[in-house]
Amino acid sequence: MMGTTSNWIYQGQPFTESGNSFGFIYCIEDTTTGMRYLGKKFFTKAARRQVKGKIKKYRKSSDWKNYWGSNARLLEDIKERGTEGWTRTILYLGNTKAECSYIETLLIFQHHALLRPSYYNEWASVKIRKAHLTSTNLLIRLDPEDHA
Repeated sequence: MMGTTSNWIYQGQPFTESGNSFGFIYCIEDTTTGMRYLGKKFFTKAARRQVKGKIKKYRKSSDWKNYWGSNARLLEDIKERGTEGWTRTILYLGNTKAECSYIETLLIFQHHALLRPSYYNEWASVKIRKAHLTSTNLLIRLDPEDHA
C-alpha cells in the first residue's frame, strides 16, 4: 500500500525480523500533530492451498513491514501527507494471538484512546479466553512488581 519510509522501531532500534513472535502491538504517531494510533499486527496470516485434492490450512507471511494501520482517518492522513513525519513503534512482541489481542485492548483502555481526541482509535473489540492467557510470563512482562 504505502512505502516504508518510516521503518518499525522496537526498543530504540530498527526492527526487521519477527523471530519466534506471533505478532506485535504498535503505536503509529504523527510527529507533527502528536496524533496516535494503537493497534496490533500479526507476522503471518491464515491461508489455504490444495494438496492432493484436499484443502490444507497454513500460515504465510503478512504485509507487516509495509503496514500502516487499519483506521480510515489515519490512512487518509498518511495518503495526503506521505509517510515522512510519522513514527511506527513496536511496543510489545506477543507470543500468541490471544496475548496480542489482550495487550492491544489493555493499552487502548490504559491510554483512554477511545476518549481522547489525540488518538485515531475509534473502537475496541476483543474476545479472549482466560485459558489462552494462563502464561505467568505474560503477567510478569506486563507488571513485574505484582505477578502473584
